[in-house]
Amino acid sequence: MLNYDFTILSPPEFEEFSRDIIQEHLEITFESFKDGKDGGIDFRYSINRENTILIQCKRYADYKSLKAELKKELKKVKKLIPERYILTTSVDLSVLQKEEILDLFEGFIKNTSDIIGKGDLNNYLSQYNYLERQYYKLWLSSTTIMNKIINSDVYNRSEFTEKEIKDDLSLYVQNESYEEALEVLKENNYIVISGIPGIGKSTLAKILIYKYLIDGYGLVEVSKDIDEADRLFVEGKEQVFYYDDFLGRVFLNKKLEKNEETRIMQFLRKVRRDSSKKLIMTTREYILQQAKVEYQEFERLKSCIIDLEKYSEMIKAKILYNHLFYSNVPQSYLTHLLENDNFLKIINHKNYNPRLIQYLTFDYDTYCDNEEKYFIDFLKMLDNPIELWKKPFENHISQVSRYFLYALLLFGRSVDTNKLKNGLENLIEVESEKYTIPYYRNAFNNSIVELNKSFIKVENDMVDFQNPSIQDFLINYIAKDKDLILSLINSVVYFQQLFNIFENGKRAWRMRFGKIFLDASVVKEIEDIIILRFDELEFLSEKSLRSKDILLLKLWTVASFFDIDENSDIKNLIISKLKSFDLSVTAQLNFSNFSRFMDLLDSVAEEVHIEDKKALVSQYINCWDSLDDIDDILGLEDTFPDEYAELEDEITSKVDSLIDDEIFFVDEEDLDELNELKDKIEDIENQLDIDLFFQKSEIEEKIELLEEEIEEEEEEETSVKWSINKKHIDTRTEIKSLFSSIKK
Repeated sequence: MLNYDFTILSPPEFEEFSRDIIQEHLEITFESFKDGKDGGIDFRYSINRENTILIQCKRYADYKSLKAELKKELKKVKKLIPERYILTTSVDLSVLQKEEILDLFEGFIKNTSDIIGKGDLNNYLSQYNYLERQYYKLWLSSTTIMNKIINSDVYNRSEFTEKEIKDDLSLYVQNESYEEALEVLKENNYIVISGIPGIGKSTLAKILIYKYLIDGYGLVEVSKDIDEADRLFVEGKEQVFYYDDFLGRVFLNKKLEKNEETRIMQFLRKVRRDSSKKLIMTTREYILQQAKVEYQEFERLKSCIIDLEKYSEMIKAKILYNHLFYSNVPQSYLTHLLENDNFLKIINHKNYNPRLIQYLTFDYDTYCDNEEKYFIDFLKMLDNPIELWKKPFENHISQVSRYFLYALLLFGRSVDTNKLKNGLENLIEVESEKYTIPYYRNAFNNSIVELNKSFIKVENDMVDFQNPSIQDFLINYIAKDKDLILSLINSVVYFQQLFNIFENGKRAWRMRFGKIFLDASVVKEIEDIIILRFDELEFLSEKSLRSKDILLLKLWTVASFFDIDENSDIKNLIISKLKSFDLSVTAQLNFSNFSRFMDLLDSVAEEVHIEDKKALVSQYINCWDSLDDIDDILGLEDTFPDEYAELEDEITSKVDSLIDDEIFFVDEEDLDELNELKDKIEDIENQLDIDLFFQKSEIEEKIELLEEEIEEEEEEETSVKWSINKKHIDTRTEIKSLFSSIKK
C-alpha cells in the first residue's frame, strides 16, 4: 500500500491535490473558493442551496495542531450550514480520532468516511495512477523511491541525501518546463537546459535526474570535461550523464579546451544513438548564444530554455510562497511582507529570480536584522542584486575570509584545498607589505568553516563557490581596484591564475563576459612574470599530462593573451621554447595539442626552422579525427604551401575516410543531422576542390527516405482536442488568497 507523506506538499498544493482526488472519487467537479465572504470553504459542489457539499483541506503534521484548528473552523461551518461536509487532512488519523472529529462536527460530517486522513488519501491514490504521476513531488519523496535514489549507482556526486532531495522537492513548483524537458530527452536522449543565472536550471536538472535514477539509470556527473563522461560510458547500461555549466561557470572562455566542442558533439551523437543513455547539460543562455556564434557545431543543439516569461504570475507566487512557508522567517517579519499586498511587488519585480528569493528567505537574517525593514530590504536587493553579496562580504565575514574568496577567484573553478591554501598565503604575504592582516595557523581552516554553505561549498577536499553569482559579484567588485589586481597578479603560484579572470584590454573587442580587462601597465606586469617565471609556474591539470603537452598548453595560452606581433619579449620566449621542442614527440600528440603546436608555429614560422616539414605535416594529417577540424587543415596551405601541395592525395584520402565514418555513424532518423552532414560535405568539396559525388549521393538518399517517412507520419496523425471546463478565478485574487493562508 502507498504511504506518502503529504506534508511534502505546501498547503495550496495539498488543497489542489485533495480537490483532484476527491473529484475523481466522487465523480463530480468542485468550485474553488479560497477567501472572501464564504470564508472557510476550500471547494464546493452545489446543485442548489439545500444540496451543498463543502470540502475543507487541512495540512498539518500532527493531530494536536489539526484539532485546535478544527475547533476554530466549526464556527464558520455553522454559519454555512452545508448538506455535507468533507474534511481532508495530511494527518494519519486513528479510529478514535475520527470519532472525535465526527462528534465535533455533528450533523455536518455524516460519517467517518467523510473524514479523509493520510491513510485514506494513500488508498484513493493507489486507485488513480495518473494522479500519482501528476503529483510527482509525492512519489519522488516516498520512502521506497527515496531509498532507490539514495542507493542508486551514482558516480562523483555526494549530496544525494534524503534531506537535500526533500528540500529540493519542497521548494520546487511544478511547471511546463519539466514536461517540455522530458519530451526533448525522450526524442533526442540529450538536452541543454539554459536560462539566466538563478532561474532554476540546476533544480530542473536534478528533478529530471531523480526521475531517471528511479527508472534504474546510473548517474555520472561530469565535473571536468566531456572526456570524463566518455571514459565512464558503458555499452548497454542505462546511464544519465549530468554536465552542469558545460560551457563555463561565469564566462565563455577564450576558447573551450582545444576541440572540446568537437568532442562534446561527438559524445552527444554517441548518446543519441543509444536509447539506454541520457545526457543533461546546463548553461547560462547568454553563454550558449556566444558559443553558437563561435562554434558552428552548437547551432542545432536541442535546448529547453527556462525563461521567466514561462513563469506565470501564479507560478512566481507559488515559488515565493514555498520559500516563505518552508523557511524560518519569523511571523513578525512576514507581517510586513504581507501587509498592503507587498508580496505582489516582489512577484512582479523586473529582477524577480528564484535564487534571489531563496537568499532572502532562507538566509533572511544575513541581509536584514530588522523586522520592520524586511520588505524594504527585500525590495532593495531585487532592485540591485549586487547588494545581495556586498553587505555580507563587507560586514559579515572576516578579513582573511575575504582574501580567501579573492584567492579562490583566481583559480576560476573548484580547487584542491592545499593548492588554495598556497594561493591564499601567497596573496596575504604580498598584501602584508602594505596592510596588517591577522593570518594565523588555523586561519585557513576557520575560513572554510565560516564560508562553507554560504559563499563556498566543500566536497572531497575540493573547494568551489556556492554558486556563480558570487564570482560575478567579486569580479565586478575588484574590477576597478588596480592596487588589489596587482597584488592578485603578483601572488600567483600556478600558471592559470594569471589568465582565468583577466583579459588583455587591447582585446576588449572579443565578447568576454565576466572578465576583468587590464590596461597596458598591468598587462606589462603579467608579461614580466611570464618572462621571469614561465618554467617555474606550475600548470594545474586534472589529467596526467606529459611535460611536452603542458609546454604547448602554456605557450598557446600566452600567445592567445598577448599580441605577440607587438611584443618582442613574449615572441622571443615562444621562439626559444619551440626551437628547443623535441619534434620526435609530435607523433604522440593528440589532435588538440598538435593543433596548438601548429598554431604556434604559424605565428613564428619565419623564426623557427623545421628540418622535415613534409613529415610533420603528414603526421598532423594522420591524427586529424573530425571533419569539424577542416579549417585547421586548410590553414596548412598558408604555413606550408609546398608540403601541402605534395600531400594533397593524402589529404583527400583522409577526408574520404572521415566522411565515410560520419555517414556510417550519422543518426538516420534525424533530418537536421543529415542535412548538417550534407552541408559539411558540400563545404569540404568546395574548399578542397575535390569530387565527393558518391558521398553526397549517399547522404541525399538517406535524407529523401527520411523526408518520405516524415510526410507519411504527418498524414496519418489525427488531431485530438481536449477541452477542460473550469470556472475562471481571477489570478490576482487567488494570489492574495494564497498568501493570506501562510501560517508559521
